[in-house]
Amino acid sequence: MKTIRIAPNEIDLNEIHSVVQNAYSEQSIRRQQTESFDLEHLERFYVCYSDNKIVGRMALYTNPKIHYQNKKTALIGNYECMNDSRVSQSLFEKLWQDLYLDGFSCVIGPINGSTWYDYRFKTDTENPPFFSEPEQQPFYNEDFLNQGFIVLGDYQSYLITDLEKKDEKVNRRIDHFLDNGLIFKSIDKLHLDSELKRLYEFSMQAFAGNFLFTPISCESFVQKYKSIERIISPEFSIFAEDKNGKLVGFVFGYPDLYNLEERRLVGKTVAISPLRDYAGIGVVLERMITDRALENDYHSMIHAFIKSGTYSSNISKNQGTLYRTYRLYVKHI
Repeated sequence: MKTIRIAPNEIDLNEIHSVVQNAYSEQSIRRQQTESFDLEHLERFYVCYSDNKIVGRMALYTNPKIHYQNKKTALIGNYECMNDSRVSQSLFEKLWQDLYLDGFSCVIGPINGSTWYDYRFKTDTENPPFFSEPEQQPFYNEDFLNQGFIVLGDYQSYLITDLEKKDEKVNRRIDHFLDNGLIFKSIDKLHLDSELKRLYEFSMQAFAGNFLFTPISCESFVQKYKSIERIISPEFSIFAEDKNGKLVGFVFGYPDLYNLEERRLVGKTVAISPLRDYAGIGVVLERMITDRALENDYHSMIHAFIKSGTYSSNISKNQGTLYRTYRLYVKHI
């Protein structure tokens, strides 16, 4: 068994992906999922071989806009490993040697370069995976904890089964916004490129205060949404605009294509203006997408990947039940 470092241009990404076939059963959804690499910030891979077969690997990213606690911070992601502590130990030993020599004093993971790409480990497998939820082995959390990582952030997904439950405060807020000239409209898929460019400009402002946020290029943003164009539905992609046509809120949802038992919607993204005039626009958009789910005969909804302790987390907790938890880790070195 041996771990080596490899530059991104020295290995085929299909070869990097081969460990998935070794680490997951034939029935695992992970074998069907594609993988995201932040090529702009990808520094190198660490790959563990045994009998000429990849049994573990991870990617090192260096994103100059992420400095946790003002420390030089490395990011590790794309972690896949056989259920063998020797493989995990071999990978991390090589990583620690390099990070020490390169002067890093902090490492965050799992994160594939930035929060625009996959990050976090799920901590349980009690409920079935839903569409767009990355599949991972539950023991990956132990691999990180055994290396001295501690929890940096907790996240949850909630299952909402009573879609008809309404809050009169939200109804009053909807009336308030309508009375003040706000317009709620579906995304125009016939002009998707221009719509996505508008959404890009708005998202860079709306998400700027989010934990570990870093900007990406407009080209990358548009490409990410274009890659999932087939699941973008106007019914579940709603813009909120002021009377001058300026974007002040956005919600995005899509069908849970993994669920064959009932029609379930996944609420993935809510972006809202930071201006006080639009306080409450997030819950209004969530109510609107829920109403549209009801109109289209959906029976349940998942509020996905919500950071613990936030306003959105409290709302989802009151509306539904915990479906899944996820964790992001940090280690000071």
